[in-house]
Amino acid sequence: MTSPDQAVTPTAARRISYEDALRFGQVHIETYRRLGYDLVCIPPGDLEARADQVLENTPFQ
Repeated sequence: MTSPDQAVTPTAARRISYEDALRFGQVHIETYRRLGYDLVCIPPGDLEARADQVLENTPFQ
């Protein structure tokens, strides 16, 4: 899972407030955990660092 940004910029496709986005994300976290997934939080950062974190936490290397 990625960490939420500090703001959500509304667009024609994204019509949700930051608070609603946080609640929506929490629903996803709870659902994936209930289904047996182990989640890893990937904090904001540059693309290469985030990609490295994903690969470090992926069993399919």
